[in-house]
Amino acid sequence: MATGMMFRKTMPDTEGMIFIFAEPQRVSFYMRNTSVTISCGYIDTQGVLREIHDMKPLDETPIPSQSDQIRFCLEVPQGWFQRHNVPIGTGVSTAKGSLAQTFLNAR
Repeated sequence: MATGMMFRKTMPDTEGMIFIFAEPQRVSFYMRNTSVTISCGYIDTQGVLREIHDMKPLDETPIPSQSDQIRFCLEVPQGWFQRHNVPIGTGVSTAKGSLAQTFLNAR
């Protein structure tokens, strides 16, 4: 989790990285050693996208979530949420079901 997107040179529009937290919490991400441009989506336990932040390459200024109920963070190429019409409030899931079902074995 500590390495994330560090040291990567590219990120195709079809790829992303998800971070899973043990408990809902206030999270904070930054771009240490990260030169690709990404957007960071903070998602709650129910799988609802609560916040989207465009991150600046190599900027180590933390971007904290406004909510203390964040359970997942989805990093995608910058602008992906807008290009794919995924606004704040959208439910996020996988082919296997909800994020909780997929990653937390919740039913």
